[in-house]
Amino acid sequence: MDDVSNSGTENECELDTEFIANESAEGGHRRRWRWKRSSASYSAAPRDRGYVVYVCMVLAGAGFLFPWSSYITAIDYFFFLYRRDFPQVSVAIPMTYLVSTWIFTGVNVSLVTAVPLHARIGLGYVLFLLSLIAIPFIDLMVHSCVLSIHAAYYLTIFSIAVVGVGSGVQQSSYYGLAGMLPPRYPQAVMVGESVATSIVSITRVITKSSTTSERFGAIAFFVVSVFFILVCVGCQQIIRSSSFVKSHTLQCRQSSEHDKGGGEMERVSDGEEEAGDQLKLLPVDTKQSSVKAKIKGE
Repeated sequence: MDDVSNSGTENECELDTEFIANESAEGGHRRRWRWKRSSASYSAAPRDRGYVVYVCMVLAGAGFLFPWSSYITAIDYFFFLYRRDFPQVSVAIPMTYLVSTWIFTGVNVSLVTAVPLHARIGLGYVLFLLSLIAIPFIDLMVHSCVLSIHAAYYLTIFSIAVVGVGSGVQQSSYYGLAGMLPPRYPQAVMVGESVATSIVSITRVITKSSTTSERFGAIAFFVVSVFFILVCVGCQQIIRSSSFVKSHTLQCRQSSEHDKGGGEMERVSDGEEEAGDQLKLLPVDTKQSSVKAKIKGE
């Protein structure tokens, strides 16, 4: 079985990065540090057996676009419901989503150190489920004369704003998580984003053609969307509990703590060899910087 974690001799990844540190040396010139990470850091991690984490990351990538795609694909239903009093609904929905997503993507940056990664992802799923479940209930209350059409419209706009908040928080969080894994895992998230719209469109075609009622077709469509998000929640639990993911995220935290400098950086001579997944810093006097990367396998 292939090793997704790039372990072993066939999937060897060696990075040799040289950069200039803005630290004055005694001679008045800058000092170059060579930062080299051995492939042993990848080989020491557990394997992603059966590509389970990879598949979950694909579904996760589809998951944080699925609610938005559901709303925009069902725009004909919203126009059918609000066309008399609010004909601008087809413009209001995408604009509300874009503004809320843009704002809360920036807010998520400030939450990186304050709120744990998996808590932010979980918050996104809660917001997605609430916003998707709201649409069938709004429809039922409108046609039961419990809710006025004006109140229903503003609740719908509020629901799409909630989707934008969830997307802004969760999308950047998933890319942050995937960035701590081997290179193919950010690609898995992008694959999920690519197929999300296609899955939603096929689902909408099936649910709409299966009934002559615009209302029932839309309700069935949003119920399917809720089910898909629940599947993504299960995938997130698999990702969170995976020893493969835990190992790589732990390595990244340790590297980050090392780079922040809990103490002074360790200086070693050019003749010393690297052991395991340790990071070695080699000082060399120079005024130039270079970046060398050699990747064998994939």
